[in-house]
Amino acid sequence: MQRVNPGYRFAVEAWGQGFATEMGRAALDFGFSSLKLEEVYGYVRPTHAASIRVLEKIGMHRCGELDDVPGQAPSLMFSAVAEPSQ
Repeated sequence: MQRVNPGYRFAVEAWGQGFATEMGRAALDFGFSSLKLEEVYGYVRPTHAASIRVLEKIGMHRCGELDDVPGQAPSLMFSAVAEPSQ
């Protein structure tokens, strides 16, 4: 399985301006169109409410948890599935 794990961090001054949503949509498009992935996953810390909203806004749905950081709550897993080709 091919795995790509992009991340992002914005300066406080950039928060709330739609940059994360724009980047997330572009990442999904790249994953589906260029990499030909059938499904794309996103992982987010459960306390990052704004990042969770971005994943939901770009059409990703919560699909589980990943215990990836020892001593911390599991990350939330989100996924999006490629639309069938016409």
